Amino acid sequence: MKKFLLSAAALMAAMTMNAQEVCVFNADNAMGLDSENGTALTAGTVLGETASIVATVGGDDTYKPQSATFTVNGTDITGGLQGGTNPKDADGGVPATTLVQPAGGAFLVFEAKADGFLYVMHKASSNKAYTVFEEGVAISYTFTAIGDAATDLGAVYSFTLPYEVENEQFVVKNPIEWAEQEFLKITAPDKYAARWSKNEEGADTWDPIKINGLGVIKFPVYAGCKYIVNANGSKITAAGFAFSTADDVAITSDGIALNGEGGGSQGGETVLYENDFTGITEFTGWSQFDDSQTDGKVEVNADGVAITVGIQTGQLWQPQVMIVPDGSFNLKEDGNYKVFVTAKFPSAGTLQINMGTWSANDQAQFPVEASDDFQTIECDFEGWSVDAEGAHLLFQCGDFKGTTIVKSIKIVEIGEGGDEPEPEPEAHVYSVIGTIVGNWDTDADMVLGGGGILVYHFQDVAAGSYEFKIRQDHDWAVNWGSDFKQDGPNCKVDVAEDGSTIIVTFNPETGEITWEVIAPEAPEPAGEVLLYENDFTGITEFTGWSQFDDSQTDGKVDVDADGVAITVGIQTGQLWQPQVMIVPDGSFNLVEDGDYKVVVTAKFPTDGTLQINMGTWSANDQAQFPVTATGDFQEVVCDFPGWSVDAEGAHLLFQCGDFKGTTIVKKIQIFQLGSTGINGVKTLTPISTAIYNLKGQKVDASYKGIVIMNGKKYLQK
Repeated sequence: MKKFLLSAAALMAAMTMNAQEVCVFNADNAMGLDSENGTALTAGTVLGETASIVATVGGDDTYKPQSATFTVNGTDITGGLQGGTNPKDADGGVPATTLVQPAGGAFLVFEAKADGFLYVMHKASSNKAYTVFEEGVAISYTFTAIGDAATDLGAVYSFTLPYEVENEQFVVKNPIEWAEQEFLKITAPDKYAARWSKNEEGADTWDPIKINGLGVIKFPVYAGCKYIVNANGSKITAAGFAFSTADDVAITSDGIALNGEGGGSQGGETVLYENDFTGITEFTGWSQFDDSQTDGKVEVNADGVAITVGIQTGQLWQPQVMIVPDGSFNLKEDGNYKVFVTAKFPSAGTLQINMGTWSANDQAQFPVEASDDFQTIECDFEGWSVDAEGAHLLFQCGDFKGTTIVKSIKIVEIGEGGDEPEPEPEAHVYSVIGTIVGNWDTDADMVLGGGGILVYHFQDVAAGSYEFKIRQDHDWAVNWGSDFKQDGPNCKVDVAEDGSTIIVTFNPETGEITWEVIAPEAPEPAGEVLLYENDFTGITEFTGWSQFDDSQTDGKVDVDADGVAITVGIQTGQLWQPQVMIVPDGSFNLVEDGDYKVVVTAKFPTDGTLQINMGTWSANDQAQFPVTATGDFQEVVCDFPGWSVDAEGAHLLFQCGDFKGTTIVKKIQIFQLGSTGINGVKTLTPISTAIYNLKGQKVDASYKGIVIMNGKKYLQK
């Protein structure tokens, strides 16, 4: 599982974008399946793909076309297919009975590339058992059937399969205390929904509910995880799926409505396509260069797609690169669209976007200023003139000599009467400025520490008195002083001995600032407890756990005379790839509200950011620390203040994906800091325990559902 590896900031950014996508399987039998005898499809055959989800055939089986019609925002969509073999697990058991995922037969696999909610659409029966597996674990889902309004249950019947929370998963277990709701009861394994009633003699009886029609299976998904969906004792008739980063897809007797509204198309924003090219290893799209541009090329690097122009032809459209492939989205007559391009341009010039199909397209030009960093360009296409199904987007950058790097593309439809899309969550830089840095015109940028707190270490500080403030984006327009308020008084710190260390922390949510002075070679502060220590010098074998990205085929963990050697040949752009469990499960315990310090003695091949993930699989936190390569071993102090939960039997993951080459870890020490062991720290209120829903909206304790608190997901009942 990769859920626990998401930082709070990344999770909140993903959830607030509120992207929504719809995919239909085998529309109008586009796959050419034999309706009488079926067509053999192999495991891994792609059934449909959006920016966030890839759906494939789970096992080798014979599939026939189906005509499952469902309604999305008032529009009927028809498609689907059905396998020929009931799914079984590796031992021949039925997954609903064994709670073991299928290994053969007809089942679906969904690979998530973003966090959100998946809605699998199919022809359904309310008394048929369905199972969903996340990375091999049976998880809960919400089942909804749209049937006949004449039944005493109404047109729409829905229930959620009971579960227990385990390792942040909603795990289905057997036996379990099954839910009872008036005259409905969920039973397992042969019937998940039945009517519970009394016969003429007063005894309990069980009758299948028997609602048939369009069905929707909904469950949360997480980037990097794979999910299996199957029917039991039957073959699931799959029609397609919808995906949303927020739980806002409504299911009514009229069908499925995006944005949580019933009926027809709603105003507002709909994301048609979105792709982040960061860390891709190959660009397989189409490009065209003028004959004179012999040195022109399209490559990839850690930041995205790199388009190089050596010779300018004077034509904006040479070169042109199909950055969004054919068939990625649809355009409709009189529609209004926006394209958001995040890119780095080598010079000022004019960007030209060509969008549509080869037979129905339009182009628009947008002036761009060169900058040393990535910028987002908003490109408007208002009043689109014709229907264009299966469109593409051409990136035409002939006005820029040098290398243009495209990081991401997002295409949005603006509905009538709707608002323009909200901008991406703005990323800010927070820095320390003042005499503590050297003067009042130099910023020291802070880095993310544990619990979302920012931190900066000033080392080898001379004795004296210093002042500082915290400011945002290297500008005085937003700044914080010692009273945690805008334009407040300077923070003041006195240092008694040369060679001291000053640790400054900042909470951007509350404006709270702390500072700590550590004397050189001072004895361990009172109350400091050594929880774990290991010197890896001279070990002959590393038996711990490690994980490398699939692209890191030359990645490895070895030992040498100095310690544990972690080699990275190909960087993925993700700090947590690779990750090495340098301290094994069960090595130490963490307590709620505890303050911890990890001291790493290591040699780093390059400058970069070290990421430490500490805790258990169900309760953990991660923090980032800047490292400068010195050519020799150095001590890096990693702070985890205000630990949020009890975590017994913890481990430590060493995540060094930002260092290309071999990192050698010589020693690890983990300390708990007692309440009397911190000197010179300004008294603060506790770290914020604000609660957010998956839309990024702040909620209180009365909110029911999945919430985020201190960067972790919880089920709030």
